[in-house]
Amino acid sequence: MGYEMNKAKSFCLRPPPTTPTPRPIPTLAPEEKTVAVVVSKTASTVLIIFVGLTLTLFLLLRILTPDRVIQMNMEIAIISAHIFLMFPPGIVDLPTLCRFVSILVHFFFTACFMFMMLESLHMYSLVAYVVKKDGLFTRLQNTLIGWGLSIFIVLVTMCFEYENYGGVYHCWLQLDKPLCTGQYIPIIAIMIITFTLIEAAGAAEYAPLKDVDKSQRLSARISQRSNLAIMPLVFASWVVGMLSEYEQDLALYGTFGVLNAVVGVVIFFFHSTGNQQVRAKLVKMAQMMKRRRRR
Repeated sequence: MGYEMNKAKSFCLRPPPTTPTPRPIPTLAPEEKTVAVVVSKTASTVLIIFVGLTLTLFLLLRILTPDRVIQMNMEIAIISAHIFLMFPPGIVDLPTLCRFVSILVHFFFTACFMFMMLESLHMYSLVAYVVKKDGLFTRLQNTLIGWGLSIFIVLVTMCFEYENYGGVYHCWLQLDKPLCTGQYIPIIAIMIITFTLIEAAGAAEYAPLKDVDKSQRLSARISQRSNLAIMPLVFASWVVGMLSEYEQDLALYGTFGVLNAVVGVVIFFFHSTGNQQVRAKLVKMAQMMKRRRRR
């Protein structure tokens, strides 16, 4: 029954609870750790390059429509998160810097999912004929809402779990601390809202409004499908990345690397082809190439 006799053998008592054994720190062999670092850093570099190309393309074309500004902020957030993930492992010896990096990684990934939710809201407002064009919010409003809500979520988490940011052997997330709940729950809630908006946008026929911008509505429909690919990939990369750091598992590092590379390519492809102005320029280029061949 879990009881034991006292020293005088006169009555039974329940022994005091034992102190839980601390989790042993997982380690990799030096050569495996080198491979893991190279794989993860290379994949983050690939993601940064492809998403950076997307940002550069739209800046050169001077496309700053409301939907594009939402995507641009999402791209800046994911690039920033991966820049901080590329800090050398040795920063664990600097607790303050390690905690700072951990907080910023949390913030930028939260902002990434937040802007995907705002993109789905923008898409819903066009597909469901809530507005004629340009979505519910202006470019400035979307930017302030996305970064502002992300800051609020991180500040609330920091109020309760500040000391648990950082770690003994990595600077991402300690999965055995309550901090894990503070990071997972908001992002999962954001994803549920996002998928609900996507489902609502495509689930019914809505009465069309007059003078609707058809090109923007077409782009919204494309964004509806692209978000169904991008968001799960980013979430899977985020989860596998945390697990690989926490478990120090070479196979997980490899999976994290593959997912990062795929995320970068997918963002570049869908964000580029999903924009009506880029599509128009691509069609124009294709027509020019056809004319040159005929000559």
